[in-house]
Amino acid sequence: MTETWDIRDLSDIRSPAVAAALAYWRGKVTDVAGALPARAAIDPVEMRGFLTKILIVDIARSGTAPENFAFIYRLCGSDITDNNGENLTGRLADEESLGRSAPQWLACYRRTIATRAPLFFRGRMWWQNREFVTFEQINLPLSSDGKAVDKLLCVVDFGAQG
Repeated sequence: MTETWDIRDLSDIRSPAVAAALAYWRGKVTDVAGALPARAAIDPVEMRGFLTKILIVDIARSGTAPENFAFIYRLCGSDITDNNGENLTGRLADEESLGRSAPQWLACYRRTIATRAPLFFRGRMWWQNREFVTFEQINLPLSSDGKAVDKLLCVVDFGAQG
């Protein structure tokens, strides 16, 4: 079997956790001019239905070229930690922390930054030297100034059927 990832339309979301995260993020977009919500607007108490499945990713910019951005996991939900076998909090998103799927994860992070819009994808991957797992993920952009994406709120559902 091979790894397959498929960027999909938001209407294709099957995971209740991913759908709840999208609805939550949309509820935080209050500016009709397209300003993105800030991390400060995100309240863990309001995310009970998907809190165990979240990643908050800090974006460390080195210049303006997206390929030079680094991604650091600020927060890793317990469901992701359990599936991963280790907590990613504080770790750099790279091949060491993400395995051979790292280029795909990083490309999805960069695409979310470039589009400033939610990015939903479904896939199958070889996870941490175990068997293939299916997952759904949504990357939701956050911005301190409403414009430049400086964090990502991601929800990963490893139980989703692809």
